[in-house]
Amino acid sequence: SNYKESGAVINDALKIYGRLDFVILNHGAMPWGAFLRLPKHQDPDFISNVFNINFDSHVQLILAALPVLENTSGHIFVTSSRMGEVPNVMATIYSATKHALNGFMYSLQQSLLAEKSKVTITVGAIGMIMTKEMSAVLEGVPIPWYVKGDLKECASLIIGSLIRRMPTLRYPRLSTLLDRLMFQLNPRFNEMAVEKAAYEHELNVYEKNQRKKEEMGYQIGF
Repeated sequence: SNYKESGAVINDALKIYGRLDFVILNHGAMPWGAFLRLPKHQDPDFISNVFNINFDSHVQLILAALPVLENTSGHIFVTSSRMGEVPNVMATIYSATKHALNGFMYSLQQSLLAEKSKVTITVGAIGMIMTKEMSAVLEGVPIPWYVKGDLKECASLIIGSLIRRMPTLRYPRLSTLLDRLMFQLNPRFNEMAVEKAAYEHELNVYEKNQRKKEEMGYQIGF
């Protein structure tokens, strides 16, 4: 990520549309797999690159957009993740970047209030969205109905955040809320999460789906 390039993105939007009311930050990298079994995921350059995409670039884009959004009482939607609120045994680095992103964005919400800014931010605690590609990659993995999110409904809620301007958008609401409550209230959350994930089975499914992604020419994160 490069601050000058971030500024260029905002300037290009102004040239095309003439004004800026709403910024949606929806880019990210999602390394998936058992951290302690994947030397690549432990490489400092790899970790830095993921943080660069999932955290640094968001901060830089917001810094570039804030002065422009101030003129239009604009709004920012930041796509975070349920893994920014609870850990996941198969997404160690991704979860770390989303926790960092949440800490920054919620603190920035307070800073904007303190400065009496006209700009507002919604943090999206987004869970599993069943896109066509995601459904194919997760074939064979048992997923409860309340965990699955619909792509069109999620997109509609994100756009609606410009009107509602809530601090947090949870979707799917039930699963993300239950995760948050269980993590805060249950001292055995980590043990239960690992048991629920069926760790060894998850590793087997992961290896199978890695091969499938290669066949599809599709890649989630790294």
